[in-house]
Amino acid sequence: MRTLALLFTMAVSLLLTGCGGGGGGTATSPSGTATSTSTTATSPTGTTITTIYSGGGGSGSSTSGSGTSGTVSSGQAYPQGLAVYGSTLYVANTAGNSISAISLSDPTHPVTPISLTYQLGAPPLTSPTGLAVSPNGTTLYVASWDGYIESISISAGSGGAIDGIVKPLAVNSIFPTSSGVPTYFYLSPSSPQLDNPDGIAVSPDGNSLFVANRANGDVLQISTNPSPSQNVIIAAYAYPPSENNNPVSVYADANCNCVYASSSNGVFGEWPIVSSAQSPTTSFSPILSKSFLYPSGITGSGGYIYVADYQAETISKIDMATGSAVSTVSVNPDQPFYLAQDGTNLYFTDGNNGAVNAIPLP
Repeated sequence: MRTLALLFTMAVSLLLTGCGGGGGGTATSPSGTATSTSTTATSPTGTTITTIYSGGGGSGSSTSGSGTSGTVSSGQAYPQGLAVYGSTLYVANTAGNSISAISLSDPTHPVTPISLTYQLGAPPLTSPTGLAVSPNGTTLYVASWDGYIESISISAGSGGAIDGIVKPLAVNSIFPTSSGVPTYFYLSPSSPQLDNPDGIAVSPDGNSLFVANRANGDVLQISTNPSPSQNVIIAAYAYPPSENNNPVSVYADANCNCVYASSSNGVFGEWPIVSSAQSPTTSFSPILSKSFLYPSGITGSGGYIYVADYQAETISKIDMATGSAVSTVSVNPDQPFYLAQDGTNLYFTDGNNGAVNAIPLP
């Protein structure tokens, strides 16, 4: 796992070094919060694409045509995971080892880094990938490519700051325990291990978290509030024995009582959500077989599931009831990775140019 994490970090570093950052395109408010002005462009399929965060470490070009990728605040680079609550969009800056909050209600889209304070036993945030937010909007969950999941209690600080208290939720057994840290935060050697966890999603009731356990080739369901007598692992969702997939992103939906997953080898599908701990279930049902090159981010709204295809530079809208594609829009030349939606817009990250973009919800 650590070898894969190191390779990923090296790849990101090389990408950012090769691309470089542009200049300008941002301003700083008196409080030190970075702001940027939205720019728009039209995709090849006629969809309006708005760049709301030009980011840092990009190539200096984006779908919006802004021609800049100026750093909006220190440490923001290679954005990946997204989560939205109300008028706030949270972004995981994988290469910057940080999380930012973007205001969606302000047309200048201020970007505020979240100041993190770690509880005993919480590993420092490194290579954050997937993000999810609790149904009440008070807790962020973040996956680290290095093999752990943490919860962050967020609150407003002084002068517009955002503070976060970090505690471990599920930490691989290779991490040494600290004196006084509850042992239930740690997965036992006999439990399914977190191995390069990627996308995450909160269950509809908020009581569990689904994790795309990428290098281990399965999806884990873990408790968001485990007790000392409870294993943090609720269930494991495995692909059929004949398949060797590496899940990238997940999304749980109450209507179908199922969890969707995308895989880097082109597979997209779902499992029924189980009610209690049991042996790994292999009741995986593929959807639109061989229709994707590299399905990545997933989100849902109003009976539809949205799937980003990173390599094809498209986002597809799929009817949950029938499993058929309703429409597919191109966001070329962006390569959409993670997705989030607020009922009006669909947001996606493109780590290659350092941007967070929005399109009207298809």
